[in-house]
Amino acid sequence: MSWNDPNASSEAQKYVNPIPSRELILSTINEYGEVTHQQLAKAFNIDDPDQFDALGNRLKAMARDGQVNRDGRPYRYRTVTEHDIVTGTVSAHPKGFGFVILSDMPDLFLHEKQMRWVFNGDTVQAVGTSTDNRGRTEGRIVDIVERRQNNFIGTLAHDEEGYCVELGSPNNHQPITVTEENVQALNAKQGAPVKVDIIDWPNQHEFATGKITEVLSDDNDRELIIETTLLNYDIPSDFSEAALQQANSYQEPTEKDLKGRTDLRDLPLITIDGEDARDFDDAVFAEKRSGGNYRVLVAIADVSYYVTPNSPLDKD
Repeated sequence: MSWNDPNASSEAQKYVNPIPSRELILSTINEYGEVTHQQLAKAFNIDDPDQFDALGNRLKAMARDGQVNRDGRPYRYRTVTEHDIVTGTVSAHPKGFGFVILSDMPDLFLHEKQMRWVFNGDTVQAVGTSTDNRGRTEGRIVDIVERRQNNFIGTLAHDEEGYCVELGSPNNHQPITVTEENVQALNAKQGAPVKVDIIDWPNQHEFATGKITEVLSDDNDRELIIETTLLNYDIPSDFSEAALQQANSYQEPTEKDLKGRTDLRDLPLITIDGEDARDFDDAVFAEKRSGGNYRVLVAIADVSYYVTPNSPLDKD
């Protein structure tokens, strides 16, 4: 070994034929700016074929881990700079992999190991590391900028390692571990749908930990399905303060409001919306005529009269 490596002793303990450490490789690449595998081996006076191959494997691993970038053929390696870091949104796939969605360049592909850090919709900083055999630029997450949500709905499960909450798509790659004490305190049963808050976020070696805050009704219930979908896909479900103020400002119709309209309020109209409908804007009235026929009126609310373009209600 003919290079001055501050980590030489630890490398010698790991390998029979040690090679330069990652730290030394990075500092050497910094000196060169860009360098090929061959040039780097020459700089370290590496002639042994096994050491040469080991150096190549280390360079590949460093590219995979986002420590260096590589371009061209043969690969030219350079250190990662701030200009290489991009910010985007994680899109999780049900099979466990995912993508960093970028607005101005092709998306970055995330392997399952990278997805261990994140949930669908998280905002992250990442670097492109290499290109896979399908032509996709692989990415490595370097920082998590913002978590999209910190509570989820899933199914309580149990195995030999303990309890966890299994999430549905798109976060089925991220079980959330919970304590037995938490489960017993809420008398939660295995297979029950539950709401869970995050305590500690996941990392490369451990799943997220959480606390069950509520045991929900059967997951076939429509309201639960709606709530789960809204929560897991971060779909806004609360009206803004401005929209609520606009809605509360409306009064009973005046003569001005009735101008050009037929007033049907004296008729015993019956709504055709279901009991659990979110709006009641349709109604019917029927009366039997002397000849045996029926006169039917279908009344549909003119929502556009109240929800005007670009108003808070319209935007919500």
